[in-house]
Amino acid sequence: MIIHGGSKWKRRYIQSASILRDESGMVIVWVLMFMIPVLIMSWIFLSDITQAVTDADYNLKDVLDFAVRAANYQVDDASQAAKNSKVHADRAHAAFKNILAQVLKLDPVTLAPTQYSPLKEAPRYILIVYNGDNSYSARGCPAGVKYYFNGTTLSQTSLNALNFPCTFAITESDVTQGGSGVATVTMNAPGCVVWIKAKSRKVIGNDPIESTRWMASEIYYR
Repeated sequence: MIIHGGSKWKRRYIQSASILRDESGMVIVWVLMFMIPVLIMSWIFLSDITQAVTDADYNLKDVLDFAVRAANYQVDDASQAAKNSKVHADRAHAAFKNILAQVLKLDPVTLAPTQYSPLKEAPRYILIVYNGDNSYSARGCPAGVKYYFNGTTLSQTSLNALNFPCTFAITESDVTQGGSGVATVTMNAPGCVVWIKAKSRKVIGNDPIESTRWMASEIYYR
């Protein structure tokens, strides 16, 4: 029985070998053997990149939403009591920066990424705190302040008191009062406008994934 089974196996092997010796059959077999794994790996590779880009972009959006709301909550008590709420500029910036540092695991002072941060380097951002007028500027709530962090240095610029509504233009690298850009937002009450650009660590490969987002939040009067 063992010898008989061996003879059958031998005949089958010879038949298979004869097929592979045929030139056309050999080409088809080897092409399929090579192409199928390549196609599968390409699909997995592209799917992973797409997922990584999508995840990085949406994670940044969620963090930005949280951070701009935290900034907008920094309302001066006296202005709120007078039913003329104004956002305290420096407290708003501190709250915004604190959320970025906590959620993205950045150094709280320099915003440089820590070991477990999803970012490749410190983000760049613009935070605009806009109150429309200077009625509470003595309490730290000027008409408007623009905070710009270039990844290393923070600068601060005063904005014009244009009251409300006030339109801000968002470009690829800036946020300005008026003008045009890739997007515009009209503020009808005191609040904040934020623009951020960040490079996330890439899951596959060495090149970081760069994402740019913007968001606005204003005080809602009931």
